[in-house]
Amino acid sequence: MFVGGGFILLIVYILLILYTFYKVKSYILQPSQYKIGFVAVFSIFVSYIAQSVISANHLGLAVLGWICLGALVGYKKSDLETSGLSSTLIKSTNTKSLGKSSRSRRVVSLSLSFGMITGFLFAFPLYNTNVKQQTAANNKNADQYLAAALTWPRDSVRMSLLAERLISGGYYSHASTVLNEALKVTPYSAIPLKVMRAFPNLDQNSKDELLRKIKLLDPYFEESMAVVNKS
Repeated sequence: MFVGGGFILLIVYILLILYTFYKVKSYILQPSQYKIGFVAVFSIFVSYIAQSVISANHLGLAVLGWICLGALVGYKKSDLETSGLSSTLIKSTNTKSLGKSSRSRRVVSLSLSFGMITGFLFAFPLYNTNVKQQTAANNKNADQYLAAALTWPRDSVRMSLLAERLISGGYYSHASTVLNEALKVTPYSAIPLKVMRAFPNLDQNSKDELLRKIKLLDPYFEESMAVVNKS
């Protein structure tokens, strides 16, 4: 969210997540209100958040995550409307559950702190890589581009995009190193091979060999290229 939309989108997204947790906090802090429907939706939502921290969201997972977010926001209101609990019953149970609620709050606080620390540890390497990449772009430094491309965690798609920039700048040796390392990350990906065909000094035999390998991994490559050329 931060890379795509800046601080504004990031802050709005975080506020939505926090608002969702706020709406369902009573179910988290009061174990006596265990409801299987809530647990199922909430578990999917937490799993979506964890996945989005580890890697970029797939569109299908993102849709599922947003559906769960909306379901959780509306869950509390729907549950209150159908529960029929009287104020007398609520007052009597509040006194009995005070000790449990206090302990639950401490457990939730520790769990959230652990989750935030874990999420930061997972997200920081990718953030650090993006910072290095942006710094290299601002400085227009090929060596920094190479270092950013080879920084862990490695992603063959990101590395291939960086290699394209290096090729367009005439840094063929740097680009070749990046693409060869990208193939080590995902040997069965056709993306680095497609970028390799952009080298201007390739002879026809090398291009044919690359095309043969690409067809094995992507049988519809020629058809998709034909559509691109027509458009």
